[in-house]
Amino acid sequence: SESLTAHCIDAWKNTKLAKHILMTKMRLSLEQELKLQAFIVFTIVTSLFFLIVHISEMSTKVALTLYLVIVLLLLPYLVRVYKRVVEPLVNLVNVVESIRLEDYSMGPRIKFRRGVMANLMEETSALVNLLQLRKGRYTQHVYLIYRLMEQLELPVLVFDDDLRLSHANGSFWH
Repeated sequence: SESLTAHCIDAWKNTKLAKHILMTKMRLSLEQELKLQAFIVFTIVTSLFFLIVHISEMSTKVALTLYLVIVLLLLPYLVRVYKRVVEPLVNLVNVVESIRLEDYSMGPRIKFRRGVMANLMEETSALVNLLQLRKGRYTQHVYLIYRLMEQLELPVLVFDDDLRLSHANGSFWH
């Protein structure tokens, strides 16, 4: 009993030590941190389970069956938590990338109704809507300017940033 307890405590210390080494030697991504935390929880639950099995002197078949039930209940929960945290952030990265490319048609998928993630998604959605509105106005203004240029009798040329001709009115060509 004491050797198993000591083994469980050593396993926990090693896990905590491994976490400390990982955290101080290199910066973990959010995904890595979540996976590490899930591993630690799983290790602690497993250690406690085997400690209880050893103390209660359960039969091997009953212990394995109970362990499989615990694992089958715990793992899907840990995966669900991981996905609930990471998926909205991946969506947010995609939205920011589309904003960078000046494509404002993609907005964030809001999955939370409260909290910091809901606020972040709402603010991002408001930003996308504002940029989409500004781009629409800019496009309308450019269209009106080009229409006005076409009505002028003087030749008008428009160059881009690389000094390439991007537009010339009809008077230029006559």
